[in-house]
Amino acid sequence: MTDEKKVIKKTMDDITVPNQKLENILERTFKKNVGQRYKKRRRTTRYIATAALAILLLSGTVAFNPVMANVLGQIPIIGNVFSYISSATKPEYNKFSQLATPISHTEESNGVIITTDQGVFDGTTITLSVSIQTKENLGDSPMFDSIPTIKDIPLSNGGYNLEKVEGFGYAGIIQLKPQFDESIPENLTVIWNPVAIEGATSERIEGDWNFNFNLEKAQENIQLINKLVSNEGITIHVKETRQTDLTLNIFYQQLVDPNLLNEWTAVEAEMMASDNLGNVYEVPYNGGFADADAQTPEDLQWSATIKDLDPNATKIILHPFATISRLDKEPTSKIVVFDEIEIEL
Repeated sequence: MTDEKKVIKKTMDDITVPNQKLENILERTFKKNVGQRYKKRRRTTRYIATAALAILLLSGTVAFNPVMANVLGQIPIIGNVFSYISSATKPEYNKFSQLATPISHTEESNGVIITTDQGVFDGTTITLSVSIQTKENLGDSPMFDSIPTIKDIPLSNGGYNLEKVEGFGYAGIIQLKPQFDESIPENLTVIWNPVAIEGATSERIEGDWNFNFNLEKAQENIQLINKLVSNEGITIHVKETRQTDLTLNIFYQQLVDPNLLNEWTAVEAEMMASDNLGNVYEVPYNGGFADADAQTPEDLQWSATIKDLDPNATKIILHPFATISRLDKEPTSKIVVFDEIEIEL
């Protein structure tokens, strides 16, 4: 374990959590290099047009586990993509199939059937379940030529995750992060017109699939937090949380002392989380942007999301940390750790 990871872990010593789970989260958090971390941020409203930059692809998970493959083989894909994905590789989606909005929009072109199955708009992220029914072998990591867009609202980023389903084709999840300049609308119109699906090597299927549907925002409980923690010239201000039946969205701001930028180039504030029951959660952020009141280029507004929060938890504990980076001929970075922030649920 690196010194930086030891510092973060030390801040959580008083929390009773499964050690291996915490170690796994720490390992994933700190294994990225400086360049990779900086590429993740999105300051503008320009969305990722090249899907390959945003894809998180899984492969081989089911094929090497005969017992799981048999279980998954009993789950019909159409109408049950969230259930399939949560059973296969992503348990954080285990509630989505019961609470998501049915879409059931199917388009067929050149023998390939694409279905947008269900969707969730939690006020921060749009999550769609999709399937591709085809006899063509596109490898383990096919790519769409485009991702969905939102009518009249730009995206800060977006991407998808597709898994191969033997005897069917592919199933996966698309996530879109809208960039709201003002208030969050109660419903959105999703538009998606892919014209090609490309395999991992040279396979390519062209077609004409057209999707247009509305999603209403999930009911949410808004809680004002207004708590600040500071260290080494960086302040993290947790403004509010918005909790739905599926997610807990955290809205926070990072404020940076201008003197810090005399030595460092970039600052990214992130979080891990735990609850009063000992569960540990990853808290991936949804993107950051600078508003008109920013005093430095690194004064950014962020949102981050916890999925599959334990329904019996009564308190969430945020463990903020920031990566400060210098992006010159010899890139370097370090981790700044902050006091924890407790939130009653």
